[in-house]
Amino acid sequence: MLFDTEPKTSLSDLFDREEEVEKLKRGLNERLILVLGIRRIGKSSLILSTLNSLGIDYVFIDVRKVYDGVTRKVYIEKLLEEIYSSLTRLSKKEYIRSVFEKNRN
Repeated sequence: MLFDTEPKTSLSDLFDREEEVEKLKRGLNERLILVLGIRRIGKSSLILSTLNSLGIDYVFIDVRKVYDGVTRKVYIEKLLEEIYSSLTRLSKKEYIRSVFEKNRN
């Protein structure tokens, strides 16, 4: 879907990012990966789409939700809420996957 403001989660929604996807895949075993670029260029889409294509579970935290631009602080309460929310989504995903795997056998 073009012109959607939310990050893409599927490689089929990315355009002309094959090289970046391959670099990210090769770097996944490193201790630290930095994906740098100006705002709204597709960094989150690249990461989410690549991880989803590989079936890798992840916790995604949108720092914009926990960072206060006025005080220039990250509030622990907001950070914990985002972590909990992401883990809840992951738990639901794992539960659904386990249900399907049980029914397949």
